[in-house]
Amino acid sequence: WVQFPVGFYLVALVFLVFDTLAIFFFPWALTIRVLGMGGLAAMLGFVAILGLGWVYAYREGLLSWK
Repeated sequence: WVQFPVGFYLVALVFLVFDTLAIFFFPWALTIRVLGMGGLAAMLGFVAILGLGWVYAYREGLLSWK
């Protein structure tokens, strides 16, 4: 068994979060005119929740490589 440092797992989790963000942004960008203001509000809420998670991880020092 090879033990990896925790930093590798944290980088993988951050990658998954931003990859999920890209997956949701692409179809939203293609249908922005059809969705209107409701679609814009939903995406802003989604980005706000992810942003709060990023700020929390940054303040806790989870994003710094040790």
